[in-house]
Amino acid sequence: MCIRDSSRWYRCRLWLRRKRPLAVAAAGLTLAAGFSGYALWQNVAHAQDLARVATQKLQSDNAALTAQNAALATDLFAAAEAAAQRGRWLQALASYQQAEAAGFADVMALGGRRVQAFEASYQVRKAKDLADRLLARTDALPQRARLLLLRSDLGKLRFEQPDGGLDDAREALRLHREGSSKLLPVEVHYAHALLAPTPREALSHLNKARIADASDHRVNQSYAMTLILLGEREAAAGFAGTFLAQNPDDEEAHYLSLMMLALSEDQSEAGTVIDTISAKFGDDAADLAESCVAVVELIPWMEGFLRDTFMAHEPDWKKPVSYTHLTLPTSDLV
Repeated sequence: MCIRDSSRWYRCRLWLRRKRPLAVAAAGLTLAAGFSGYALWQNVAHAQDLARVATQKLQSDNAALTAQNAALATDLFAAAEAAAQRGRWLQALASYQQAEAAGFADVMALGGRRVQAFEASYQVRKAKDLADRLLARTDALPQRARLLLLRSDLGKLRFEQPDGGLDDAREALRLHREGSSKLLPVEVHYAHALLAPTPREALSHLNKARIADASDHRVNQSYAMTLILLGEREAAAGFAGTFLAQNPDDEEAHYLSLMMLALSEDQSEAGTVIDTISAKFGDDAADLAESCVAVVELIPWMEGFLRDTFMAHEPDWKKPVSYTHLTLPTSDLV
C-alpha cells in the first residue's frame, strides 16, 4: 500500500510537474528581475561615484578659482600701493577699485586707502562719504583710529569748518593710547600737528612726522603749506624743490613744486610744468595738477584766518606777501 506524502513540498513538486512551462517562465522572470536589480544597483552606485567625483572636482575648481581671485586681488592691491607711494593717486584709485571687485579680503584696510587716495586727488566729497560709511560698519574698530584721522584731515582741507575734524583727531589719539585701534608713528605725530594750538607748534610735530616717515605725501604737503602760512615761502619752495629732486618720478612731488610756482610772482613756468606733468603722467594727472593750482587760491584766506587766530601766540609771524597776482578761477573741490 503506497502512502502519498501530503507535505507542502510534495504538493509543490506535483504542481511543478503539471505546470512545468509556467514554472520555467516564472523562474526566468525571477532570475531576470534579479539580474536587472543587480545591474540597477551597480548603475546607481556608479552614478553616485560619478556625482561624488564631480562634486569633489567642482569644489577643487572653486577653491582654485577662489585662490586665483585672492591672488589677483592681492596683486592689484600691491599695484595700487606702489602707485600711491609714487604719488600717482588716480592710478592708485583705479587699482584699488579693481582689487575691491576681485574680492580683496581686508575691506577696511582697502577702504581706508581709498579714502586717502580720494583726498589726495582732491575728491574730498567722495573721501568724506566713504569714510562715513566705513566708520558706520560694525567691524571698523581695528581701522577706526586711522579712519577718524583721515576724516579729521578732510575737515581741515574742506575749509568749510577749519576746526570741524578736530574731535575726530582727538578720538583717534584716544583709541591709539588705549590700544584698541593703533596708529603708525607718523600718523600719531600728524594727529598732534592737526591739534597743535599754533602753526609753529604744528610745524614741530610735522618735523617729527617726517622723521618717522619721510615719504608720507600728506605730511610733506602739510609741511610745505604750513611754512607758506607762516610766511616762509622761500623755505617752502626750497623744501618742495629738494623733494622733487630726490623723487623725480613722484607725481605728488611735481604737484607740490607746481603749487610753489603758482604762489610766485612769475607764473609763466606753471603752464610749462603742467605740460610736463601731462607728458609724464597723462592728461588726468594734468587735470589734477590744475586742481592743485586752484587750491593755492585758498591760501590768502587761510593766512588771514591763522593770522587773526594765532597772532597773539606768534610774535615772529612774518607779514605775508601780496597775492594780488593770483588770477586763477576758484575751483569747487568735490
